[in-house]
Amino acid sequence: PEPGSLVVMPVLVEEPAPQSGWLRQGLAEMIRTQLGQTPGMQVVARHRLAAALADAGFDEEKGPAGPVAAQVARSLRAEKLITGSFVRFDDRFALNAQVVDVASGLTEGNASVRGKHPADLLEAVDELCLKLLHNLGPGSRAGGAAWRPTRLTTRSVEASKFYVEALGRLARGGRAGAEKAEALLDQALVLDPSFGPADVKKAEIQHWRRRWGYGDPDPAPAIQAAARLLKELPDRERLLVKSFEAFVVL
Repeated sequence: PEPGSLVVMPVLVEEPAPQSGWLRQGLAEMIRTQLGQTPGMQVVARHRLAAALADAGFDEEKGPAGPVAAQVARSLRAEKLITGSFVRFDDRFALNAQVVDVASGLTEGNASVRGKHPADLLEAVDELCLKLLHNLGPGSRAGGAAWRPTRLTTRSVEASKFYVEALGRLARGGRAGAEKAEALLDQALVLDPSFGPADVKKAEIQHWRRRWGYGDPDPAPAIQAAARLLKELPDRERLLVKSFEAFVVL
């Protein structure tokens, strides 16, 4: 395994409303975003996990659990594995997650948060990730002091939903997928204009479309919108914004 590597499986969702199925990927993406900020930790990207699941005979909507999940994690050379579940009863929910050592298969820690749905959902993900950090080794501490990730950059559950759906559309590839993803990001930004990562992803898509001749969009406005929110962005997004400003805008 690669030291510091971590794979986050899609979250098992026990939810009476079918329209909440997006939480399976959505919660996993939020956890990736938060834990991916941790110094010394490398979180396996969603597209790499999707390819590994496909090779194992699964899709993202029916991902494995238990020993099979550990086998997929080993194929990705991950050191740690996170699995989780989301259960809702009426307007209350419980979100649970486990940290598993891939080599031994042993559970190294559990975390659980509860709250009112949907009002408390995003705060609960922040809290869950802080709890998980205690089970992820010395990488979660910087300079001997406790380290905290930047909190999720939107407080809108609906904006998060559009963002996650955009990532799924983009993963399908092609011009149609990119254009649909861009439209979904626009919907997210209508709901929350301060959702910086949505601007960053929109700029990435527009830059890619222009480079490959799929229309002639201008990524500069999205880059500049994200730049105005730079202090609130996680490190990865900050680096992308600065790079885009240097190579595309200036």
